[in-house]
Amino acid sequence: MSNSKSRWILLAAYAVLFLALPYVTQPIFKSVGDGGFGWILMIFYLALPLLGLGCGVADGIANGWSLWWLIAPVVLFIPHFFLAMDAASNLSVYWDEFFLFTGIYVGFTFIPNLIAGLIRNSLQRSRAKS
Repeated sequence: MSNSKSRWILLAAYAVLFLALPYVTQPIFKSVGDGGFGWILMIFYLALPLLGLGCGVADGIANGWSLWWLIAPVVLFIPHFFLAMDAASNLSVYWDEFFLFTGIYVGFTFIPNLIAGLIRNSLQRSRAKS
């Protein structure tokens, strides 16, 4: 599998899971006393960053670091921002949450991807020298 093909497969899997996870799991946990709100927050604060961490590291190990992991979480969070958080009615109130969540997601995808990619590159250089 070529680098670009495996990278696109990982990005596609990340996109599908990132977009679908909150909406697929919400009906399961609607029976909770708070209407599933705690579960949704757990998904936004825990599951989606861990998903980004796993995909970012896997891509960094397989293909090296990429700027796609800096852009993808921000673009993919826009539908959640407008749909799940009801931000369409009053955008000025929720911009701080948008920047908080996108900062968390970028931090959990791009930074591990960068570290894994740099480690991969240094290991390849050391193998090439020996």
